[in-house]
Amino acid sequence: MEHKEILTLLAFYSIHTLTKGQIIKLKKSVGNLSNLFSLNTIKLKELGLSDGSINKLKTLNLMNFEKYINNPVLKIITIFDQDYPEKLKNIMNPPLFLFLKGNTDLLNQKMLSIVGTRTASKEAIDWGKKTAESVVNKGYKIVSGGAIGIDTGAHEGALAGGDETTICVLGGGVNNPYPKENAALFNKIFEQKGLLISETLPDEPVNRFNLLLRNRITSALSDGMLIVASKEKGGAMWQSKVGVLQKKPIFCPSLSLNLKPCEGPKQLLDKKVAISVKEPEEIVEYLNKASMAQKTLV
Repeated sequence: MEHKEILTLLAFYSIHTLTKGQIIKLKKSVGNLSNLFSLNTIKLKELGLSDGSINKLKTLNLMNFEKYINNPVLKIITIFDQDYPEKLKNIMNPPLFLFLKGNTDLLNQKMLSIVGTRTASKEAIDWGKKTAESVVNKGYKIVSGGAIGIDTGAHEGALAGGDETTICVLGGGVNNPYPKENAALFNKIFEQKGLLISETLPDEPVNRFNLLLRNRITSALSDGMLIVASKEKGGAMWQSKVGVLQKKPIFCPSLSLNLKPCEGPKQLLDKKVAISVKEPEEIVEYLNKASMAQKTLV
């Protein structure tokens, strides 16, 4: 995609009254989005733009987005690019943009997502951390959301094992990662050739809606999901619903391990949505068998 078209796409993406679906439809209608700047109000309305979006369009300054394209450590991938990850293409509501800092080769590796509550017990965090390190040493990358608690333990375990990399999917911009308490962790992920990834504009702050939206990316990139600890409600349980919709195998630690809180995992295990595991080897063995079965079908 040429320089001006990426700038225009970024500018349109900043108009919050335009949905991703509308932007994609507009691009298909006019080819280059920059063609829209020469259309009058009547034509723009015929293309489905609201008065608010048209007013925004008329005041856009493309130069405001040059800083993203010119940032040497920031890679931008759009859904129209050939290197857009296959794992994300066919999910419901795929990201229009991916903003990445770090080793983008990790996007196409075998992955396990490890998630859980921010208020997990030390025992649960330690178990998740050791599991992450072991899984990494057996050939899988770890993807998580960078939150305090289970996510942090998962990233730290991954950084301690194998090739010392991990993938962090953020709920805010990659230039404004959340939570601030994990600034050192985010820096370490980048410095150790891991990957920070977000679909929001790089300088945007986090919000609750985007924290929920990022769950579909974390799940889609992974080959399976481990929910270490969770209450009956919360982000991890929402993540499990996304995993089910995306037909990902879901694992939970055996209730006999007594990792707290365990209300969420118990619910998933009781409903037979999740597979009970005690050791990391059980997860890896299941994922490897599933991968072999998939290759056989192909």
